[in-house]
Parts: sequence; C-alpha cells; structure tokens
Amino acid sequence: MQSLSNHKNLKDCRILITNDDGYDADGIKLLTEITEPMVKEVWVIAPLEESSGSGHSLTVRRNIDVVQMSDRRFSVDGTPTDCVILALNQIMKSFRPDLVLSGINRGVNIAEDITYSGTVGAAYEATIAGVRAIAFSQELSTTTKIDWSSARDNVGAVIKGLYSKDWKHDCLFNVNFPKQITGAGQIKFSSQGRHKQGDEIALISNSLGKKSYRIGAVKLNKSFQENSDIEAVRNGFISVTPISINHTDTVFKNSLEK
Repeated sequence: MQSLSNHKNLKDCRILITNDDGYDADGIKLLTEITEPMVKEVWVIAPLEESSGSGHSLTVRRNIDVVQMSDRRFSVDGTPTDCVILALNQIMKSFRPDLVLSGINRGVNIAEDITYSGTVGAAYEATIAGVRAIAFSQELSTTTKIDWSSARDNVGAVIKGLYSKDWKHDCLFNVNFPKQITGAGQIKFSSQGRHKQGDEIALISNSLGKKSYRIGAVKLNKSFQENSDIEAVRNGFISVTPISINHTDTVFKNSLEK
C-alpha cells in the first residue's frame, strides 16, 4: 500500500481552505480562524456563492470569474472543485499547499450524502492531485442558530492528529462533528453508511405542457449499520471516515473474473 508520509511539521505547512457554503459562510471563517495560528500560511479560495449539492462537479460551459478579496483570499464564481483546480494549477501553482481543508459545512455529510457534497468534492479533487485533504462538517442543532462549539473545540486537535499519520495515497478523510459530543474517547473511525430511502418531491406549478417540481427533504431510514458514520454521529462521536477515490469493487471484480 502506497502512503503519503508526513514530510514536514504542521507548523511549517501551507494550507488551502475552501468549502461549498460560500466565501462568507460562518463555517469557513471558523476553520480559518482556528487554523491560522497552527501553520505557516493559510490561503482561502472558496465559491462566491453557496454551492451545496454540487458534488464533484466543475464548470466547463462558461468562464469562471476570480476576485482577489485580500492577501491570500480569493472568491471564485464556480464550484468547490473549480476552486481547488484553479488553486493548484493557477493561483498557487508555484507554491502548492501541503494540505487542503474543506468546510466546515453546515450539516453532516455522511452515508450516500458524500456523493452530493461539494465539501467532500473539493477534498476529492485535492486527493486526485496528490494533496492531502480533509472534509469537515457539523451536525445541525434543532435551533435556528448554529452552535459551532463541537467543531470549534475539536477541529484543531483532529487536524493535528490526522496530519501526523501516514496517509494512503488515494484517500481523503471525511470528518463529521455531532452537535454535541457525548461519546467516550470522542473520535470513532467509521465506515460510510447507507440511510437514504427516497426523496420528497413537490409539484410547484402545472401549466400547459409543463410541470415544475422541487426536490425537497431526503427520506431517511431510521435504522443504521454498526460502525458506520451514521451510528458514530448519532451516538455523539466525531466520525472520521477514510474515503478512497478508487471506486473499483475489487472483490466483485475478482469474482466476475473467476
């Protein structure tokens, strides 16, 4: 198994931060605030507007506008994947980051949700380019105001702990903070779960020859698998899931060959 060894101390690292909630989102501001004292240099290159649900999509049918907001701060009129591609191949081409952090997302990205998530999509793109990447998300509370304390109190320690490890070359880490940490030991390394049963679809208008729909809430299965990211978050643990960018089901492939 190939791995990415820790080639320098975290305090000497250059970090790129992005997200899918938009350049002005509270989560990315919090992640930047916590990370800056920990490392040599932080760059923020994030979507101008919210890009939730964009997954690993990129913009190919129009130009992408980039505005420099301040020193090492850029807003991009595109997707989180666009942000990483532009950062690594243009804006930071001569001084690539040692680590890409994506988030902190409003709401968890667990189970099948990771395929929709622009937060995970950005980390996925960085991993393709050979740069270590971590996606961060936090579970929402029932109140209208988000309590970020779960992520705020722990994200720094999670970054330090994961960065100190040798990483498999084609893997990213997907980290989800529960709204309140109650699990003993706090961190649980978990597998990607399954929880989607369907989608709520609303008919918005019905004119002659045309119907307009809106995709609403996801219908979730109340049961969940043991040792999954769903179980970890529900039980008050910080869920850490290694995600491979190689989608091949090797066991199934080998059985077909036989």
